[in-house]
Amino acid sequence: MKHFLPILISLFVHVALAQPVMSLQPNPVNKTFAVDLTDPTLDLELHATLKNETAQEIRLKWTRVVKNAPLDWDTQVCDKNFCYLPHINTNIDAGLGLNEPVVLAPGESFNLIFHVLPNSTPGEGAFELIFALASAPDTPIDTAFYTIAVSDITTSARFDVRKSDIRVFPNPATDYFELTNSAGLDQLVIYNLLGRQVRNYRVNGGQLYNVSDLPDGLYLVSMVSNRQGIVKTVRLNKRSWRP
Repeated sequence: MKHFLPILISLFVHVALAQPVMSLQPNPVNKTFAVDLTDPTLDLELHATLKNETAQEIRLKWTRVVKNAPLDWDTQVCDKNFCYLPHINTNIDAGLGLNEPVVLAPGESFNLIFHVLPNSTPGEGAFELIFALASAPDTPIDTAFYTIAVSDITTSARFDVRKSDIRVFPNPATDYFELTNSAGLDQLVIYNLLGRQVRNYRVNGGQLYNVSDLPDGLYLVSMVSNRQGIVKTVRLNKRSWRP
């Protein structure tokens, strides 16, 4: 009987691990971001729901693995317990004095967040979170896969402003005017012919710019990009409607 006991224990463990202990949805998590990388505080989030699929409490250890990423990127994990600092690669590490297993009751779930801090650097990254039971930390039971691509919108069409595509219409204008193409523009400023600013608008796609209360006459409309400065200036004829 003693001869067969190790075999029976091994068989029991194998059958137990064949049953799903936890689930991750979605998995993998694939995201593409086009963002303003001039913001040094930019924080991109990848979400997945982790659920205990067993009929008993489980205690989980996770380990972060960076498969590929720009050197300037930082990542951090927010589990059920804490949002860990970027240099923390696992929630259970005797060397760091960390022993914070994720404890889940039967059927319990939570929102697992994987943060990517690009630090003004575009690129692509691939990461894994390897999960194990805290009681068997060297035996993986599941892995979350994350892939992310980050591009800098400030080097895309947002700032590739084609002056020939920008027109003011209608012109003459009675109550309002629009821009034929506002891509890459951030601000619109109207001056009278004396050079005095009379209006200042924040540019949004499809926006109508109200000039109904301006006196009739000629005005200068300057289109401004925060990156490039004044991109184009055109004349606007403000004319009241007459029957």
